[in-house]
Amino acid sequence: MEKEKKRIFKILVLGNSSAGKTTLITRYTKGYSPEQYITTIGVNITSYGTNIGNNSIVFQIFDIAGQKIFKSFRSKFYEGAYGALLLFDLTNIQSLKDIPNWMQEFRESSVENSPIVILGNKADLEERTITENMVKEILDSVNFSHELYLETSALYGLNVKECFELLGTLLLEIYK
Repeated sequence: MEKEKKRIFKILVLGNSSAGKTTLITRYTKGYSPEQYITTIGVNITSYGTNIGNNSIVFQIFDIAGQKIFKSFRSKFYEGAYGALLLFDLTNIQSLKDIPNWMQEFRESSVENSPIVILGNKADLEERTITENMVKEILDSVNFSHELYLETSALYGLNVKECFELLGTLLLEIYK
């Protein structure tokens, strides 16, 4: 049997500040959630190898700061990105309303036809203010292919592995 070559994909994790991007990445790559919140300044880069089916892949994960003051230089980190996980906080309506802006920003600087998986994070919190219909309205308002939606809890690991595997599967389908 022929051994599959290792594929390397630069992916971005995007969303407003405090959406849970760093926690999601730490949960996926290290198996735990950070004990305290630390704001990302600029970008944090992590590499993580995994198998999806018979394919060995390495994600180069760019955790991009969500604060508006960093918007002017974020696009430099988008160049060469093959896909993105785009998070919003299920307890913060503004983070959902900003999804179209994040998508546009990503599409303007990433590799053409890069898939996006959209994540409603913090599904574990009782303070949830965003309904499924609100999410549907925002997603219906944008017309991009390869958009998929999952609810996650980076804190407890709900759908964390699944969202990365979903993005990896999409990438493998596109870049055979």
